[in-house]
Amino acid sequence: VEEPDAKVGLVQNLTTKIGHPQRVVISYWTRASKALTGVPLVMGYTGDDKVDGQDTVEVSTQWQYKLSVITTDYPEDYRTIRLDLAGLLDAGDWLEVAELNICLLSDIASFSKAIEFSRQEALMLYDVLQGFQPENLPKVMEEMHKLENSADISKHEMMEKLAQEFITPIERDDIAHLAQELDEITDHIEDIILRMYMFNIQSIREEAFDFAKVIIGCCEQLKTALADFDNYKKSKIIPQAIIEINSLENEGDKLYTKALRSLFTTCKDPIEVLAWTETFRHMERC
Repeated sequence: VEEPDAKVGLVQNLTTKIGHPQRVVISYWTRASKALTGVPLVMGYTGDDKVDGQDTVEVSTQWQYKLSVITTDYPEDYRTIRLDLAGLLDAGDWLEVAELNICLLSDIASFSKAIEFSRQEALMLYDVLQGFQPENLPKVMEEMHKLENSADISKHEMMEKLAQEFITPIERDDIAHLAQELDEITDHIEDIILRMYMFNIQSIREEAFDFAKVIIGCCEQLKTALADFDNYKKSKIIPQAIIEINSLENEGDKLYTKALRSLFTTCKDPIEVLAWTETFRHMERC
């Protein structure tokens, strides 16, 4: 700032119209030449005095992560987000902002919706194993395919929304990769039932129940992590969920070795050995 009375701050015009009552997530890193209190972060109509809402930000001389969620109060139109520094900086003072991310909370929630389809499939898989009846597999496959189709539609809708997003919370390529990985979980669970049907499996081996429990656990931990995705840079939930998922993955690897060892040492029917080898392989891929 060269003149104390200068109007200064950050102004970000959003290129997509936002309607009521959508919630906008704004995250960034910031620091200043001196500590600042009560810095207004305001969202409202572009070129208009109507303000949807605002937050106040505390800024220190060290880089700090900030996150605000503002709900739109007015009908659909273009919005502007302003970090208003007027009257807060003296001549020679400065404030820096880095890694500014702006997106709709509903789009972030799409990741949680995607993993919920996988969790439902995992629960269905466990129920099928518990009350296993080979003649019911065609009906189960039909139900799972409906879930898988719903997951595909959800993924495409999410990608279309994020393709139009203002500033995405992570790189667009990473978003696409994450969406694809979540979609593949539902595909892999469906593949398990398909293998059981194709190979005409007539009875369930004990290790299959353990695999199903691990798959359910992974889906639940992913859902926990993704529910906090809007706060991913400061989240304490996500790192803990990742630790739990890694633990479950290790448990799954050990279970895969144990299951195949048991299969090859106790089963005398080569066709059954082949069938369960492929089925366990798809369980391990989940």
